[in-house]
Amino acid sequence: MRCFQTWFKFLPLLLVLICPIHSALGDGGNLQNVKVRIGGKPLSGPVSAVSDSQETFVPLSALPLLGAKGILSLRGDTVTVTWGVPQRSAVLAVARPHGDTMLALSDLARIFHGEVVRPDAVGSNGKLETGTPGDTVYLLAKIESVELNPRGVKVVTSFPTSTAQWMLSEKPPKTGVLDLYGTYLPSTFPNAITPQQTTQLTGITLTQTNLTTTRIALQLNPECSIRDASGTNRGTIQIAVIGGTPDRIEQVATAKWGLQPPTKSSGQEIASTSQAVNTQGGSSSATENNTQTSTPLTTSSTATGRVLTGPASNQTSANSTSALTTPGTLPSRSGDATRQDNPSALVITSVSFWQTSDNEAHLKIEASAPVSPIVHYLDNGSLQVEIPGASLQLADSSDASQTLSNPIVQSIQAVDEPSTKPAVCITIGSTHFLGFVMENIHDHVTFNLRLPVNATGKLAGKLVVIDPGHGGKDTGGTYAGYDEKNVVLSVGLKLRKVLESMGARVVMTRDRDIFIPLNQRPGLANQIHADFFISLHNDDCSVPNSASGTTTYYHDHDPSSRAFATAVQDAIVKVSGLPSRGARSDTDLYANGLAVLRGSNMPAILVEIAFINNDRDRAKLLNPSFQQTVAQAIAKGLRNYVEGTSQTAMLTQPLGSTIGMVK
Repeated sequence: MRCFQTWFKFLPLLLVLICPIHSALGDGGNLQNVKVRIGGKPLSGPVSAVSDSQETFVPLSALPLLGAKGILSLRGDTVTVTWGVPQRSAVLAVARPHGDTMLALSDLARIFHGEVVRPDAVGSNGKLETGTPGDTVYLLAKIESVELNPRGVKVVTSFPTSTAQWMLSEKPPKTGVLDLYGTYLPSTFPNAITPQQTTQLTGITLTQTNLTTTRIALQLNPECSIRDASGTNRGTIQIAVIGGTPDRIEQVATAKWGLQPPTKSSGQEIASTSQAVNTQGGSSSATENNTQTSTPLTTSSTATGRVLTGPASNQTSANSTSALTTPGTLPSRSGDATRQDNPSALVITSVSFWQTSDNEAHLKIEASAPVSPIVHYLDNGSLQVEIPGASLQLADSSDASQTLSNPIVQSIQAVDEPSTKPAVCITIGSTHFLGFVMENIHDHVTFNLRLPVNATGKLAGKLVVIDPGHGGKDTGGTYAGYDEKNVVLSVGLKLRKVLESMGARVVMTRDRDIFIPLNQRPGLANQIHADFFISLHNDDCSVPNSASGTTTYYHDHDPSSRAFATAVQDAIVKVSGLPSRGARSDTDLYANGLAVLRGSNMPAILVEIAFINNDRDRAKLLNPSFQQTVAQAIAKGLRNYVEGTSQTAMLTQPLGSTIGMVK
């Protein structure tokens, strides 16, 4: 009894000690798991970030995304954070929601000059739900300075960010673009800069294109182009402007996967040191809406080169985008590959190949002037590079036809194409859908080739996550009494059986009619360290019967996911009887891509099988035999990606109507 009285005597003091802790955690009991993106990059790891109406708490794994390190004190109540050159430091208090060691995101924003934003949630109808916080919290970096230097333009952010750069327009007025994901432009920053005494640029404009992205547009003189020239200085982005000065600018640090070739000797392959690469990129958005619009045949520039794009048919849609990467073979011609009678002023002078490892190789194409390659995947996995306006005049005629004993590239063929307008076509022969990054630098272009992520060994044993889109309260597209959620679940269950029959391990985000939040779908794949992520959907458009066909999306410019999407798209359109709308980047839909793709740490694709509000497409979608055909094609495409196109895949027999449709 006396012990109880003694304990009760100190109860007020205990309450005083407890209350500040509860206050520091905001609403305490209302903490929910959230997704966090820092400088446009996703925060991942075994410990999830949590948030309430006042504060977001992140694990210490957030520090590397800021270019920082942290040391936990012996008592475990503070973390000393260090970053920058010269080194700076700050001591931050530790929070322990649910017992995990975490830091308040607002504290990190304060010391890194960042800004925390949490957009409103997006409903199943694609509209913002005002007053309802979304499932993603962003820590944005501040644009601190934009300045000209002899190499081009230098941009400094308060901490490292994700970026992409490309030529927006190759015709006057030429415009190069640098997008900085996960950044904000201070209101005091000028929206335009007029360069002084430069023959490269005529102007620079800065805009906040959306809540989390800043765009810097460079108005270039006709002979200029841009390229990434960033060094190792974290938080600094360097864009080189090539050409436009009397003294040619020296080449600067090569982009990812880039190596300069050693001296070629007797046409043989030359090995050099391998470099580690990271193919995963990321940006942010808050929706998985998949609307599209139809466009005429055109060429578009991307961060990794141009792809031929255009509509799949003469059917158009007011809100649907129909751009396809053409997988077909360009017509070739026999004859002298080094003919001299082509009137084109642009000539290809050298085609050289070298390898750096069993999984990585490089092809360099040298020309007399800047080139604008158009890149195609062929249905056997090979790459074809078309260079319009060019002719072959090779210094070494053996470059035109090369047979290689290389693990990933077996041959290189360069030919002049018969056309009223000259062109050179270079085919990189391979049995795999290779990942590639193209570096276009003044008078030469380098293709950095490698086997994509997880494209080794056999499909048997690989771990695949299948994500039938929507579900439960989220019906997806609905037409004629049929819901997208039920169609894709039926296809997903069939795909699981096909893959399991091939020896793959399969986990489904849902195997019945339930709702799974968007962030939890790739989150599951990340948590179990899946090898592949496949999300299944049906397309629709604003005008019924105005669009038809299959599209497979990959995130941003990720080389591995692009190869994965191409392999699956090619396999589907060979057997579906529907038009191909192409393997396309999800940034064609939204600047920051699709939620389920950008949140995946492994090669990931989203397949829009067909249009549910097209009568012909829908009739196929509701047919169990067609569903089985599509499931087998997706599995075959995945197997081609992993094992190469030379193998023959024995698939299971059709399942018939064992899995029917539910209205």
